[in-house]
Order: sequence, then structure tokens, then C-alpha cells
Amino acid sequence: MLNMFNLGSGLAVRWTLVALLAGGCVGGCCCCPNPNHPVTTMADLAGTWRGPFGGTLTLRADGTFARDQVVWCGESDQVPGPVALTDSGNWTLAAAEFFDDSQQVLLGSRQQLSISDKGELYSYVGDVDDPGTCRFRRGTD
Repeated sequence: MLNMFNLGSGLAVRWTLVALLAGGCVGGCCCCPNPNHPVTTMADLAGTWRGPFGGTLTLRADGTFARDQVVWCGESDQVPGPVALTDSGNWTLAAAEFFDDSQQVLLGSRQQLSISDKGELYSYVGDVDDPGTCRFRRGTD
């Protein structure tokens, strides 16, 4: 019987690795930059964003932010009740992460939101196998 998994040849191992790596990137692997994904600037994001529970997040082009009654997703069912954040601080843009080709909005040192191709800010919440999303949409309505 022919052993199809015989990797005795170093050449076979090398070509297998080359094929796997090339196929992943050509096939749209997230580890490769997406040239069609627009680069967002801080000025693009400046403005007021409405959170899922009614609070607002205001991002300013100078790198400061203000939150007004923002309940962070995943905390809406906390006992004795969710904490609505009203505070301010600094924010910045970060490059895309290894497995996510969207830029990140970093709020202070503890929270981050991704920028969707639909013009929303979002984060994943819940189970990693079946995550929900927490979305902030532009505008106050």
C-alpha cells in the first residue's frame, strides 16, 4: 500500500509548507494585509457615536474622547445592575491585528473597538465560538 503521508523527503516537506503558506495568503488569509480595506484617520472617526444601550461616545480628532452613560456590552446584565460610564480620556488608532484586518480604536488602555467596513465601531462579546457584536453607530438618533 502506498503511504501518501510519507514525509521522508525534506523536499516534500518544504514544498508542502510553501503551498500551505501561499494558499492561505492568496486565499484571503487575515494575516496578509487587505489592500482593498480603506485606511481610516482620526479625523474620519471624529463625531458622536450612539451605543447599543443609548449612551454616546464622542471621539475628537485631537485624540480625546468623552463617554456619556455608555453601558459596555457584556455588562448590561450585571447584578446589581450595569454601570453606565460617563468619563473622558484619550483615544488612538492602532493597526490591524494579526487575525483581523480592521483597524482598532483604543479607548484609554482598557477598551478597544474595531472599525467595520460598514462605518460602525464594534467589539465582539460572549462566547468565542458564537460571539455577538456590540455596535456603535454614528449620530445621536
